[in-house]
Amino acid sequence: MQSNPALHFFRTFIYLRLRDYKIHMYQINPNKLLLSKWTSMSPQYKEKHFIVTKLIRDEEEAVIKCVIEAVINKNQHTITWQVLKSPDNWQQGWK
Repeated sequence: MQSNPALHFFRTFIYLRLRDYKIHMYQINPNKLLLSKWTSMSPQYKEKHFIVTKLIRDEEEAVIKCVIEAVINKNQHTITWQVLKSPDNWQQGWK
């Protein structure tokens, strides 16, 4: 059985794109997020620096969401913890 070169190229391209995407994502342990500091890469209303102030868990005690608080004005936002994994949107620590 002969392999299709175009199909091989496509599969390789998809594999490399997915691998690069995973490499560029932060590895985060959701159980250690409490009181961690984050910098928004696209601040709105001058809210750039945040602290995780609360973890929201499901009935099996798995973290599903977290509450982040803006340092500048104490506004709180509830987000899924997975959004913090994207370096395009968030950086760990205050930058």
